[in-house]
Amino acid sequence: MAASKILTIKPRIELLDHVAPAATALFGAGILKQFSSGEVVQIPPTADAVEVTCDVDQSGYAKEGFLAAGFEVPTSADPAPRPALDNPVILTVTPGLPDTDANYPLGAEATGRLAAKALYGACVTQPIPPNGDAYLGDPGTSMQVNCNQSNVAAATRGFGAVKFTVK
Repeated sequence: MAASKILTIKPRIELLDHVAPAATALFGAGILKQFSSGEVVQIPPTADAVEVTCDVDQSGYAKEGFLAAGFEVPTSADPAPRPALDNPVILTVTPGLPDTDANYPLGAEATGRLAAKALYGACVTQPIPPNGDAYLGDPGTSMQVNCNQSNVAAATRGFGAVKFTVK
């Protein structure tokens, strides 16, 4: 069994109450794990942070995912080298449900944007040329992400965890 690591997540560009889409997408993609309580995100004794857990060998990818999504991660983590482009495919990602508060508490746009940035930072998806963007388009209606063929299943699970469809 792989050793676990707990990462502390703090607000930076994004507010702490926006962490759920990023954490859920990273969990769906297999980067994060659940705590023994079954939760993906837990609140530590301090009110200005949350915690997530992952295998030590995934810690750098988890940290980079949260940094790309706009959060601070003061916890040290292993390096997260971005894999080279290998048989890249463009995926179209759309909300899978109507954009209501019940389906997307932060709205479909914010949910899609945070998930796309987190998956990009964690190297599940790849930069889109020519500017190296995490996604192109409007995350609230339809966006495109670039992904190595070998990571399509992880990207699909990550976006699916936040109720988005990948084609």
